[in-house]
Amino acid sequence: MDNEKTIDTDETSRELVVEILRYLVVHPKAKDTLNGILNWWLTGLGVKTSKVEQSLESLVSQGWLIARSSPQSETIYSLNENVVDQIQKFLGGQPTQP
Repeated sequence: MDNEKTIDTDETSRELVVEILRYLVVHPKAKDTLNGILNWWLTGLGVKTSKVEQSLESLVSQGWLIARSSPQSETIYSLNENVVDQIQKFLGGQPTQP
């Protein structure tokens, strides 16, 4: 299965997907809400919330992120550590430094 074909190919969304994955490869234990991701993981990128949400949903549907939600809190996103090899292959050796 070619993982790139299942990820949203819109350029902005693809850039966000790459940024989110780079962050998680460097910080594999990170977990956060949409607002936390906007404020901490994607600091200074000035992206629309809807684009980040779309990118997160794409990564969850791909199986690369886990989304946990409860009636008491917002959805929390984290890395699916079982697919780190697939993620690194998708990143294709791109720099993963913060």
